[in-house]
Amino acid sequence: MPNFESKLLLAAQKGNDYDVQELLKTESININYQTVVGWTPLLTASDYCHLTIVQLLLSQPDIQVNCQNKSGWSPLSIAAFRGQFEIAQLLVVQPNIQINIKDSAERTPLIHAAIHGHTEVVELLLKQPDIDINCQDNYHMTATDYATRYGYTNIVKLLSHANQN
Repeated sequence: MPNFESKLLLAAQKGNDYDVQELLKTESININYQTVVGWTPLLTASDYCHLTIVQLLLSQPDIQVNCQNKSGWSPLSIAAFRGQFEIAQLLVVQPNIQINIKDSAERTPLIHAAIHGHTEVVELLLKQPDIDINCQDNYHMTATDYATRYGYTNIVKLLSHANQN
């Protein structure tokens, strides 16, 4: 792994805002560098819930907001899975965001948020114009199916209301 990219990835993982800022000034740095298993600085910062670093990376004109690791996880999928509302907020307003992006299990960010009971993230995703609430994963389950299975009645209500509109 190239030196600057490895430092950027490590700084994103550790939450070192200063190092990320300094490394982003490096002219030749590849901000979308992927490890062998597909992790990028943006994926890593999202996974470790480092909001400031996500903001710094999203301010870069060449950032790939829909990057996916080898398991198909995107920054938005990770934010939904972890219930990171503020990171999800930053991501959904990105011009090219794929709101219904699927991972290797065919799960969308909405399905991840519903599985883990993250009501606030579900509400945010439901406000997005292109959201598909009827997407099914590899198990033929939708966000509503999972919310029902795990007893997240508030999410079931939100999804049912959205499905009627």
